[in-house]
Amino acid sequence: MFFFKEKINQHLDCLQSAIRKKENNNSLSNKSLMKLINVVSIQYDLKHGEANFIFGQEVDVRNINHNSVSRLIKHFKEIKSSKSESFIKNQISAWEDNANKLLIQSGHAHPVYPAHPVSPVSPVSPVSPVSPVSPVGPVGPVGPVGPVGPVNNINDNLQLIGKGARGNVYRDGDFIIKKIKNFNINEAIHEVNMCNEYYKLTDRVSSDAIIIDKHIKMPFVKGKTPEFSEVITGVKNMYSKGFFMGDPNPGNFIKNESGDIIPVDFGLVFTLRGLNALDKEVKKGIVHDYIKGGYNYIPPEMKSKYFSCIQTLDFSLGKDSPTGNMTLKELTRVGFKPVF
Repeated sequence: MFFFKEKINQHLDCLQSAIRKKENNNSLSNKSLMKLINVVSIQYDLKHGEANFIFGQEVDVRNINHNSVSRLIKHFKEIKSSKSESFIKNQISAWEDNANKLLIQSGHAHPVYPAHPVSPVSPVSPVSPVSPVSPVGPVGPVGPVGPVGPVNNINDNLQLIGKGARGNVYRDGDFIIKKIKNFNINEAIHEVNMCNEYYKLTDRVSSDAIIIDKHIKMPFVKGKTPEFSEVITGVKNMYSKGFFMGDPNPGNFIKNESGDIIPVDFGLVFTLRGLNALDKEVKKGIVHDYIKGGYNYIPPEMKSKYFSCIQTLDFSLGKDSPTGNMTLKELTRVGFKPVF
């Protein structure tokens, strides 16, 4: 019996179909690796050597398409989750590691960081520049990804100004540093995105939030903790600009010296246009925190819209939704209907 090896078509295949063609391989040829680089460069609009680095070449990547690389990481995870232990699954893990390195280390142009070793093949010759085409595949995270800062050591002598379930917050001059427990690059990118998008829209601050040394550095907003009714005002203000918050509470807002109520925690902030593209852990956090108490700060006229979003996220999470571990009382008080 003869088995015909399927060849990658760099003009027709996407990442998923290209990997599927090689899922039974015990190695990858130089030619196949080059085709994968081209496929990924086209599908994810990577024009500056990001794909070369991700697939094992030592290249100096200066301008990174953070949005597309984070989307690629998400797709690597999805593909890997459906594979049994194999050569190709190990390769996907290596490529995913390299993609994460790009996001964490992108503040450094020099020295060149060696990529995670991949399959034992000869060095791949540089890929010719890829003409820009429309991205293929699922829509990635919405909004421009905030800059990822250099990997520096965070000063341990910082002023602690807040503690939360997800980590601690410290004052560092005109900035705050969020030291996050169980750091997740996709969750961090989401928070940086939302922070920068909201502050630029409202013209509140001049500095961007960034990711640095697995922490988030954000502009410091001077003020005091708002009252219950003032948090509701803050939620209304966000809603009027197209932003939702899954965990509104006094700790996530500041009342500044002018009396404005300003959001300062964007970990579970989202927009309608980006709802379906949210990272899985962000979705779970929004559903959990809203039902556990966030709904208390939502004005009556906005609750139906909020609940519609929670329903959408709950449905998309399926069996992974936090609602599976909640009581009937908790679910019905936010709008879920009991099923008998």
